[in-house]
Amino acid sequence: MLVYNEYAETDSLWPEVIEQSWQIMPAKSTHPKIARELASKMPHLGLADILLLAGVVNVPERPYGVITWLADFYRISRVSVYALGERVVQRLIKPVERCILPEEKEKEAVSRNRLDRTILTTLFPGNASIRPTQEILQEAFGSRRSIGYISTLRLEAGRKAGEVLSQVNYAPMGPVIALRDETFFQGKPMLLLVDPVSTTIMAAHVCADRQADTWGTILLMAEDQGVSLSGLTEDMAKMYTKSLKLAGMSEKLQQKDVWHIERDGSTVRRALERAAYRAMNAVIDLEKELNKEWDDQLFEQKYIPAIGKEAETIERHDQFETWLGHFHDALVLVDIRNGDIRDFETSDWFLEEIITGMERIEHKRVKKFTKTLRNHQPQLLTFLTWTEKALADYVTRLTAFLPDADTRRQFVRAVARSWQLDQAVINGHRQWKAEAKNVTASIKSITDVNDDLADFALSLRQILDASGRTSSLVEAINSLLKSFFRNRKGFKNQETMQAFLNLFVLWHNVRVYDLRCKRGGKRPFRLAGIDPGNADWLTLLGYPPAN
Repeated sequence: MLVYNEYAETDSLWPEVIEQSWQIMPAKSTHPKIARELASKMPHLGLADILLLAGVVNVPERPYGVITWLADFYRISRVSVYALGERVVQRLIKPVERCILPEEKEKEAVSRNRLDRTILTTLFPGNASIRPTQEILQEAFGSRRSIGYISTLRLEAGRKAGEVLSQVNYAPMGPVIALRDETFFQGKPMLLLVDPVSTTIMAAHVCADRQADTWGTILLMAEDQGVSLSGLTEDMAKMYTKSLKLAGMSEKLQQKDVWHIERDGSTVRRALERAAYRAMNAVIDLEKELNKEWDDQLFEQKYIPAIGKEAETIERHDQFETWLGHFHDALVLVDIRNGDIRDFETSDWFLEEIITGMERIEHKRVKKFTKTLRNHQPQLLTFLTWTEKALADYVTRLTAFLPDADTRRQFVRAVARSWQLDQAVINGHRQWKAEAKNVTASIKSITDVNDDLADFALSLRQILDASGRTSSLVEAINSLLKSFFRNRKGFKNQETMQAFLNLFVLWHNVRVYDLRCKRGGKRPFRLAGIDPGNADWLTLLGYPPAN
């Protein structure tokens, strides 16, 4: 154990005083019940020990390092020392509160509740760590809270959030095509299950690993809370398929995220492009040498083969680029040119032709990519099957309202194309922005004078939103989650990490989206058909706003 002098920056009598005080303390507590109440998780501390620690914590001016020294001596964390000091103060103050007038007591209770709400708000959405939170409280209220108090409050709130989330019934959502993914912090995977329509996080767990049996357990736990999975959109990770088997679910539920595989294809194309440019530059360099001084041997042995390699690499790149363009087209939900919603049979035939064409290209990276396509081919177009099933009832209802087939077809095409153009703009294809604006305005001119058509247009867009083609939304939520986790130095254990994740999930599911957003003014839970009342996430945790 380190001695106190290794922490102290200045000479002080504190070490001597602490040691003398400790030596005269009784071996056992004379009030074991009180000691258990104050330090239930630290049974080795007697009442005298607790009072000594609390006394040091609450001294305004104390030498640097004394808390660390005490924590090390008593084999507890610094956070526990601060928390213990806070609990002792509260216990000493509590009897006095009985003498306070009722209105004054209520005022004090509201004031503390407001402080607690502020502390939690600085975490979500404030993303402030503990020490900045102390400064915020001091500036806003002229009041500080110890590190131990803030840490304990956040941990307890996280545990409460876990209890609140465990009681949520997801059955009102009906069948869901869910997105799943995992992200990491401190080497621990956090497994998430998300509804792409409402953005509700239906499951979020810190786990020891992300193996198939772990994911299988997560899926079964979600089912126990009323989640009805009609599909899962995911990346190419091998354990996903096995997790479905372990959970007793069909592999037909799977849709492989097309964004990931399109990204992989683009990576291969860029590699072929770089190879083509290297071959072209090699020819140029040889031509420069030959122009300086002609060399028959150089021309025959190097230049001629270089010309052949240049032509070969350019041809290979151009072939793959052409097939890759067709591949992107085969995986779209709506034809952006005319608004046709793709059907599975046609797209499946098209995809087979594309993969077969790619397989003829002799290149190591192309072979590896096409092998991946073959392995996952059955799960690349599942979203079209889901969409066709969802459209069946929609078309029946629309036919009753618009009996004329041509009118009905034009309406569906216009709305679908508008949706696809909006998706293109969201994904960064700014060249479609003007067209998207014009098409949207055209549809609006019709739906503004017919509420029924407006409802049908909205319903179709919701069906297309729920197609489950990509898992981009869960990636976006992971990015948001990481922004909060990056501000944490670390967590003591998996439990504290889970408590933090619980707070994030509850805040996210109950928060109101900014009016400028697609889901502006709405909450994920509300969009999912889950009614948390008008309560905000802090009220659900037992911290209501002041009247």
